[in-house]
Amino acid sequence: MTEEKTAQSKARNNWEVIAYEKLINIKYLTQGGFSIIYKAIWLDGYILCWNDSKKEWVKYRHQLD
Repeated sequence: MTEEKTAQSKARNNWEVIAYEKLINIKYLTQGGFSIIYKAIWLDGYILCWNDSKKEWVKYRHQLD
């Protein structure tokens, strides 16, 4: 497996706990069964891949207007 594929695999298998304070523009989408679904903008951004030279996650950060 190449380094790039390994990094992508790490990013897909990583979970983060997101504090409510790190979300903005929270909107209700739907409800059904045993859940209510919302969408929001995550200020810290989600993981794209691992930067091996810097030894840190590269994250997508939403650009706020």
